[in-house]
Amino acid sequence: MISTGRKGIGPWGSRCARKRLRIAGRPGLKALRRLLVRRLLVLRLLVLRLPVARRLLPGGVTHDVRLAEPFPLAVARAGGSRKQDLDGHELICYVLGHGALLLGHGHPAVVAAVREQAARSFHPGACHELESDWAELVIRLVPSAERVRFTSSGTEASLLALRLARAATGRGKIVKLAGHFHGWHDQVATGADPPFDGPDSAGLPPGTASSVVTIPAQPAALAAALAAGDVAGVILEPSGCPPRPA
Repeated sequence: MISTGRKGIGPWGSRCARKRLRIAGRPGLKALRRLLVRRLLVLRLLVLRLPVARRLLPGGVTHDVRLAEPFPLAVARAGGSRKQDLDGHELICYVLGHGALLLGHGHPAVVAAVREQAARSFHPGACHELESDWAELVIRLVPSAERVRFTSSGTEASLLALRLARAATGRGKIVKLAGHFHGWHDQVATGADPPFDGPDSAGLPPGTASSVVTIPAQPAALAAALAAGDVAGVILEPSGCPPRPA
C-alpha cells in the first residue's frame, strides 16, 4: 500500500488543511489545535487498542504477514481500489483480500449478490446448486482439474493434496522447493524461510523432516530428487520462485 496523499499527509493533516490555515490570514491556532487534538485522539486509540490486540492475538494480528513496526496498519473502511486507515490516510490497496477481491472492495454487483444470497441462506449445511456451479467455473478456469474439493484455507488444501498423492502412489516422500510456502501444517513447514535448510518454526515432530525433501528450484536438483522413484509428489507455488544456488 502507498499513500495517495488525498487525506492526511504527515502529522499535520492534508495540504488543503494547511492551506486553509494560511489563507485565514492569521496563525489559525484554534483550527490547528482542533487538528492536533483529532490526531492525538486517533493516536491514543491506536496506542490503547494495540496492547489489547496483542493480549488477545499472537503479535496483535490475525496473520503473520500483517506484522509491522511500530504498529500494524489498521483500516477503518475500504471501497474500490482504496482503503482508509484510522488516521484518515487514503491508501491504494494492492492486497485486495489477498487476491480474493479482484473487483475491488465493495463492488456493487458483489454486494448485491451477497445480499441476495444472505436473504436465501448463509450456510445451509447441505448440498446446494451453487457449489456445482462454482466447481464448474473452477474447472473451466483450470482445464487440468477434473473434479473439485473446496476447502477453507490453502493449508487445508495442500494437506489434502499431499495425502492424496501418497494414497494414489503408495509412496511416502514429498519434494518441495526452497523458499516456497504451502501453509502451516507440519508436512510443509520446512525450507520456506532462509536459509531454507530446516524447519520454519519450533514444534515440528522429528520424523516429519524425513518425509519431505527441500531442493533448490533448479531442474537438475529436481531430476536428482526423482531419480530413486520413491517420490509421491512435488509441490510448488504456481507463481514460481527465482532459482537458488545448489
